Amino acid sequence: MVKKDAGVKIPVLDKDNYFHWKVKMHLHLMSMDERYVDCIEKGPHVPMKFASRVGLPYDAEDVEIPKPVSEWTVEDVAEVHKDKRTMNILFNGLEQEMFDNVINCTTAKETYELEMEQDEEIEKVQKKGGSIALGASVNQLEDDNEEAARAITSRASCRSDVSKGKGKMTEEEEEPANLDDLDEIDEHIAFLSRKFSKFKFKRNS
Repeated sequence: MVKKDAGVKIPVLDKDNYFHWKVKMHLHLMSMDERYVDCIEKGPHVPMKFASRVGLPYDAEDVEIPKPVSEWTVEDVAEVHKDKRTMNILFNGLEQEMFDNVINCTTAKETYELEMEQDEEIEKVQKKGGSIALGASVNQLEDDNEEAARAITSRASCRSDVSKGKGKMTEEEEEPANLDDLDEIDEHIAFLSRKFSKFKFKRNS
């Protein structure tokens, strides 16, 4: 999903593409003006001037101080305005829900850092949720393995009984005692084995 600014596509951030958006946005700003990147990393440009040396010793070092707005040059105004242009790009790179979280920011650096904090929190929650889901899958497969082990033991016992002509089970037993039922057990065991193999492959990859 993209939006346009002066004919250039702006990468839009959502909850699932934080890492890719960060790389794309950094490159997007760099391609437009390197000062845009300075705005998100160092903050807005502040026009400076040397303080008056009146009353200072001859060998005193020069000291820079911020210029009053009344003394800004055309170049100073253009440099200061780049921070607002950077903010505009960042704002247009957000979905409405995420934009609401940074609407009160006053600089591009503040906007960018707040976006990063929020996205890192989202990423942590997603990873935690994935770990919980993985743990649940492991527990389920362990239960399936136990079921398969019981089925294998029952299968061996039942085949032995059938081969000896015993076809009867005690009243407390509920295992099948004929070859058709044993075939169903074989199919179930094969299914559980395939399921466990696929899970191990995904977990190791």
